[in-house]
Amino acid sequence: MVAIVGGVIGGWLVIGLIIGLVMDSSYTDRALPGFTIGSRDISGMTSNEIVPILNQIQDNINLNLSVDGVNKAAKASDLGITVDQKRVLGDVFQAADKNFWVYRPHNTHVDLTLDIDAQAFNTWVVQSFPTAFTSPTNAGLAYDSSSQQFQVSPSAPGTGVDSANLDDIAQKLADNDGQGSFTLTPTERPADITDAQAASARDQANQHLTTQCSFTANGEVVYTLTPDDIAAMATVTPGPDGGLTVGVQATTVDDYLRNTLAAKVDRAAVTEKTIVDDAGATIQTTQTGQNGRTMTDLESLTTAITQCLTSGKGQSIAVTFTEVPYQTESTKSSHPAPPAGAESSHWVDVNLTNQTVTLMDGSTPSTTFSMSSGAPSHPTPTGVYQVYSRVTSQSLSGTADGEYYYYDDVHWATWFYEDFGFHTAYWHDDFGTPVSHGCINLREADARAVFDWLAIGDWVDVHD
Repeated sequence: MVAIVGGVIGGWLVIGLIIGLVMDSSYTDRALPGFTIGSRDISGMTSNEIVPILNQIQDNINLNLSVDGVNKAAKASDLGITVDQKRVLGDVFQAADKNFWVYRPHNTHVDLTLDIDAQAFNTWVVQSFPTAFTSPTNAGLAYDSSSQQFQVSPSAPGTGVDSANLDDIAQKLADNDGQGSFTLTPTERPADITDAQAASARDQANQHLTTQCSFTANGEVVYTLTPDDIAAMATVTPGPDGGLTVGVQATTVDDYLRNTLAAKVDRAAVTEKTIVDDAGATIQTTQTGQNGRTMTDLESLTTAITQCLTSGKGQSIAVTFTEVPYQTESTKSSHPAPPAGAESSHWVDVNLTNQTVTLMDGSTPSTTFSMSSGAPSHPTPTGVYQVYSRVTSQSLSGTADGEYYYYDDVHWATWFYEDFGFHTAYWHDDFGTPVSHGCINLREADARAVFDWLAIGDWVDVHD
């Protein structure tokens, strides 16, 4: 009898074990019977089948929020509310009650776990209830070009929903299948970046401004980065552990180099401007030409500048240029028709615009040279005049702009109107520029040529 009973019991154990193994195999990586999340049955579902349900729950979360009697409706996506899927799934697959592979069936409700992004939630309430909530102002850095230093822009607190209230909202939503109504009470919300943190970053940034990064070409320093340049290339960003981080990014350096710095270092070609006579010979150079230059290989230069500023150590950066040749622009000296009575005699053409004097024989030009007529405050009078006096040497004196002047031993004076005439000007070399007290200033040889060309009664035509 005992043997029969023992055999029966042993048989049932074998059958139970077989059933347990079959059940355990059937529910591997699946929710066991009787499992629910919220009001949804997930029995027998895999994690891939449960995730869409969790997404649906998240999409269906709705809140009614009230502040000072003003009501607003919001969804999870508005407020940064998400279902913690990893935790919920972990609870589902760790909650099975199995002994020796045998599941003892009973209903198991898996709680929702919700996370709320405080930044997103408070951004929404500030936008939706602007009279009750304000965003805090983080401390930052602002560059002051007058002092060439970074200064701290101070922080200011705002108002928002604190973490304790957000935790309470998350829990009540989880308990009520993602639905709920809440009255919000503003509390002070401090800035994420404090004045002290910004001050520390300021000191670091101002140290960057002292870095000496110079551009050299053929051994000559052509430009050194200024604090303004460095400040424009510096980046100030929130640090990974709070506060601010001051650094340099290659993209920012490249943008500044191409759009601002190149214009400071490059040089446009300067056109040479000349006045030529009828034969094409240069009479006067009114503007000296200069070749231009354009920086090349900006990509390598971006890398070098970034390395210089990142290291904080002074460096000389070799720069290559493409030379841009200057152009020459020539203006032919023009002459009016001879004054009446001078059609076949000597006379002189004075061109105030070109600042030239041309010895004329009737309609034929002989020699042209540069001069200096009266300055704007003492202009040379225009008109057609006749020479009335010629003096080989004399002293000149007078008062101009309230100051007395005196020049001794002035050679080759040829006077044609009141106290206006041609003469040397040994006291300056600004020929081609109107700088005199009204007379026509000439170099020594040119004044002698005019003196020898004109006789008493010969004509002088002064025009613009």
